[in-house]
Amino acid sequence: MEEWEWDGDWEWDRDWDWDRDRDRDRDRDRDRDRDGEWDRDRDGEWDRDREWEWEWDGDGDCERARETGRESTAERFCSQRRRGTVASEREIATAHLPTQRTEPSARVEVHWRANRPKWHSRVEDIASVLTIDSHAHLEPRMLDVPRMLAKLDAARVDRVVLIAAMNDPLPETPRALLASLRVMLRVPGGRVLAERVHRATLTAEGDLKLGGKVHQIYARPDNESVARVIREYPDRFLGWIFLNPRNNPSVLDELERWRSEPGFIGVKLHPHWHDYRTEILDPILRRAEELRLPALVHLGFGARGDYRDMCARFPRLRVIAAHAGIPFFNRLWRDGARCKNLYIDLSSPYLDERVARAAVETMGAQRCLYGTDAPYGFHDGDKTYDYGEIRAWVERMKLGSAEQERVFGGNFSEIVGDGRRG
Repeated sequence: MEEWEWDGDWEWDRDWDWDRDRDRDRDRDRDRDRDGEWDRDRDGEWDRDREWEWEWDGDGDCERARETGRESTAERFCSQRRRGTVASEREIATAHLPTQRTEPSARVEVHWRANRPKWHSRVEDIASVLTIDSHAHLEPRMLDVPRMLAKLDAARVDRVVLIAAMNDPLPETPRALLASLRVMLRVPGGRVLAERVHRATLTAEGDLKLGGKVHQIYARPDNESVARVIREYPDRFLGWIFLNPRNNPSVLDELERWRSEPGFIGVKLHPHWHDYRTEILDPILRRAEELRLPALVHLGFGARGDYRDMCARFPRLRVIAAHAGIPFFNRLWRDGARCKNLYIDLSSPYLDERVARAAVETMGAQRCLYGTDAPYGFHDGDKTYDYGEIRAWVERMKLGSAEQERVFGGNFSEIVGDGRRG
């Protein structure tokens, strides 16, 4: 096989979105050096100006394809170099790895170190550059676990973080209504109207009334149902501990019970449909901060979604606003600059591709997590969930390979460690 050496003089092609001016504006969090040159030492380490460093403990070559059957990064680099097109920085580094082969089951593991832009990469039998769905619901009445696993395999989703069902199965929301909601939530005064619409759908008991039919909202979601699935498939599923402080005086005891269960990695809170002010979350958030557990929160309107207060009063708590920060969207994305512990997931038909792209461009890829909200929203030919829809949004975004990996799994791994507790 021919070997290609990079001469350091390539021009970044705008079609690959590597124009330097745009990179400096769009990727402010990435420490690019200005001359674009890499130095390699004898140990295969790549050192870059301003302390950007790659460390490679694994081996690979341009002939090795990944387990998924897709073209490897080294293969893509070699073919692109022959065609004269531009490869990404990670592909440049990968192509120079030694030519010793690795086992087909091995993948490259990447860890992000928060205080310094540094990747540590190694090849292990256990894959850890994973695509992780950080927001999905366990709802076997709509999508049972065996069928879910088959769909996850087909969509190349490695792990799913499950949430216990909190309501009866819901009918599909008309697309026109969802489109109208997205517009309302991004224009001045729109949230007021959206809140009125939401209030009109609630019964006196706090259930949902849609199309003349009442759908129960569960005051105490069943975390045990999630635990059973995790025990049966520990390599595929993790779980959020779903808590509702409004009607549960023993809510902290419930947190303590489930946080010691292997596979549960954080708490899920829903002040929107459980209908409470976020100020009553203080004991839960304080304990989660002590335990270093992240909090996934579906924010409500007004005092039911005071994410600024949560982030300010619990600065060491990682707060993940569900569904790109609905109902605040633009305001929340801008607040990411001052709320350093605020993240979003990109799940749900509440979003479309345009909203998801705007969220990532505003907050930065380092604050965004891939999620689906399955089994709600996007249906494929068999009328169950289509895991390819939101994944394709992320793949079409103008992101570098490292940024894309952060969205698909790196940010989640940074927040919860390796995803295994207990």
